[in-house]
Amino acid sequence: MPIGDILVQLPIVVYTASIPSPIDASWISENVEELTGFPASRFVSEPGFWSSRLHTDDLERVRAAFASIAQAGRITMEYRWRVADDSYRWFLDNAVLLAGDPGGPRQVVGTFVEITAQKETESALRESEEHFRNFIEDAVVGIFRTTPDGRILLSNHALQQLLGFASHEELARMNLEEWAREQSYPREAFKAALDRDGVVRGFESCWTRRDGSQIHVRESARAIHDSTGNICYYEGFIEDLTAQKAFEEQVLQMQKMEAVGRLAGGVAHDFNNVLQAMMSLSQLLPTCREDPTHFSEVVGDLQEHVKRGAALARQLLLFARREIRKTERLDLNQVIRQSVRLVRLLLRENVRLVISPADVTLRVDADRAQLEQVIMNLAVNASDAMPEGGVLEVRTERRYHEAVMQVRDNGSGMDEETRARAFEPFFTTKAVGRGTGLGLSVVHGIVTAHGGRVEMESELGKGSLFRVFLPLVEGPDLGAQAPAVRASTISPTARGEHVLVVEDEDGVRESLKQILTVLGYRVTAVESGEKALELPAETRLDLLLTDVALPGVSGPRLAAMMASRRPGLKVIIMSGYTEDAAFREEASDARLVFLQKPFDIETLGREIRKAMGLR
Repeated sequence: MPIGDILVQLPIVVYTASIPSPIDASWISENVEELTGFPASRFVSEPGFWSSRLHTDDLERVRAAFASIAQAGRITMEYRWRVADDSYRWFLDNAVLLAGDPGGPRQVVGTFVEITAQKETESALRESEEHFRNFIEDAVVGIFRTTPDGRILLSNHALQQLLGFASHEELARMNLEEWAREQSYPREAFKAALDRDGVVRGFESCWTRRDGSQIHVRESARAIHDSTGNICYYEGFIEDLTAQKAFEEQVLQMQKMEAVGRLAGGVAHDFNNVLQAMMSLSQLLPTCREDPTHFSEVVGDLQEHVKRGAALARQLLLFARREIRKTERLDLNQVIRQSVRLVRLLLRENVRLVISPADVTLRVDADRAQLEQVIMNLAVNASDAMPEGGVLEVRTERRYHEAVMQVRDNGSGMDEETRARAFEPFFTTKAVGRGTGLGLSVVHGIVTAHGGRVEMESELGKGSLFRVFLPLVEGPDLGAQAPAVRASTISPTARGEHVLVVEDEDGVRESLKQILTVLGYRVTAVESGEKALELPAETRLDLLLTDVALPGVSGPRLAAMMASRRPGLKVIIMSGYTEDAAFREEASDARLVFLQKPFDIETLGREIRKAMGLR
């Protein structure tokens, strides 16, 4: 096959030129057209054609290279050349100087081949490497590579800054094994996990910086092995959690304050109920001085109400104050029972609370205030999901080695998108100003910190169920419940009018019943509006004395319903909290007598006589 035919089939262009001016070819192989789009004749017949299409940034460098070939004898160069479609392609050019007569013209033989793809690959690789270097160096988390014996092979700026060093060279002088021993860092546990599993995720610990300050960090790393299975080095990243931990503490306290703010009105109501019972009972004391047994019962009732008020104050202070977590052995059942009073204050008036503790002791090691906060947050969420009223059930049980608290409501439930984000901080479906979106995230954080977990079931329109699992511990039986508040009676003083008392607080209801009996009234006392509405229509009632905040039907609503059924019925509304939402919304336009708790017997008698038109 002729040499010309062979050259045409090769991807290499061959050319010859004369010096001292070799920029134009004296001959070039025909396959140049496949690479450039131009016929060979143009390279040979048009002076300056080849150099005119060199990239301007490469022209002088190429000219200088050809000018040096007489001394160097050989040149290799890369340049960009504009082909027929006006795009620039990269070419690799090799040329050698042929031997000739001294003083005569000399010939250059050269070849060039397109290397555009190679140059683009090299450029992409350089760019990728640069991006990777920048990614490592500019990362906001510390990135490291260390040997198992503690030598630091690689560190980025974030890690150097985190530990208080100016450069990798300074940091690399520190051996991690020695450093760990000095500050009790659990490096052996970290290495054991890496050696066992090959990877560690979320390993939290406290470090001491170069300046002696403490930081909280979270490490994730993997072990890199050689072909024989031996560990060459560890590599991973380190996050600084110091600010996050401080923020979590602030969030926890903010949640407490949010709940305390919500409790404020209810607390006033609850304390006034306690005071009402105490005032009523204290006024009964003179009437039973001659009866030691009765006197002792009344004094006992007073003492129980005092204890109840003190216990409520203690719970509020414990719940609200900021302190280091204090772990103690608790019975989950008792924590729930003792939290019931606060939970009731947080619930809407039309939400009924059902407590079903397990019949076995559920011993857990936990912080009481934080467990109470879990209960409060779940109760608030449940109450908010039942604006039209409903049932909130808190149940406990034992499952294998775990104590389980279930909080169920029959409220609005959640759709799939809401379920997926329910535990995210600041995520809320409530209107602006009605919630921070921190409740469930705080629940999750507290339970997780106690070695437990939270499970959730919810369906739109079918309510929600939260299960809190906590590890059970072995130990002796824990303390029992405080005795229930007792009720007492007193002697009568009036003319037999029939008064219906509706009060959900046992102590207040019973003391009012006794006082009204002393005042000479016939009394029917019930704990809810529903019970009041169940009274037979033929039962003659002269006056309704009802609390504002009742489970189910509120006091003002009950008054309106009963007045429509019993024309002429007189009504007195009583409350320990004048800002009751139910009173403001439902009683503002009604002609009702309002009686502020606490009140004494004289005030109660006077208001009843006034309401019924008696002298």
